[in-house]
Amino acid sequence: MAEGGYEIVCNGCRASVSSLAERCPDCGSRLLGAPEPSPMITMSAASHPQAAGSSGLASALTLPVTRVGPSSLYKAAAMDFAGFWIRLLAYVIDVVVLFILLVLADLAIRLAVDPVAFVLAIATLLYFPAMESSRGQGTVGKRVCGLIVTDSHMRRISFARALGRLGARVIVSALTFGIGYLMVAFTDRKRGLHDMLAGTLVLHR
Repeated sequence: MAEGGYEIVCNGCRASVSSLAERCPDCGSRLLGAPEPSPMITMSAASHPQAAGSSGLASALTLPVTRVGPSSLYKAAAMDFAGFWIRLLAYVIDVVVLFILLVLADLAIRLAVDPVAFVLAIATLLYFPAMESSRGQGTVGKRVCGLIVTDSHMRRISFARALGRLGARVIVSALTFGIGYLMVAFTDRKRGLHDMLAGTLVLHR
């Protein structure tokens, strides 16, 4: 029996070792004390101080949660904004459609078909807001060009917002001499001044 203790058997080399020894003198295996922490646990605790104060393996291996801000969500969404020229083409198509409606309304007035003239006049006035707030989310010109109108979160807009967008467009045309439309060409999200006022986006489908 070892002095001041008793003999134990080393699990590594099966040699007889004093119970007071911490390591086997033959093979160096650890005999007493807490087991050495694994490299994975040590690394995790060092990397994440908040885990070091918690008990248990699960706390030590807890990883930090990365919070995603609005800018990251914006990049992840990968919105395909419609540029100036494709929107101009869509507008030209809409002008042709409106011209046809006006011609038909004028013809109905000349033929004294008042109900038809009234319906065509209302359709002309509500053409943009009614179609942009519909399920198709766009006028005839926008649908032909593969465009939709959404709010800033890519959702379908209401009729009220679409009507406000039309009003903003009229104001932009009258007060900025077309500069509000040209903003589509150089703003980051391809928005005209009327889009900014109405909180809308024009995107490719």
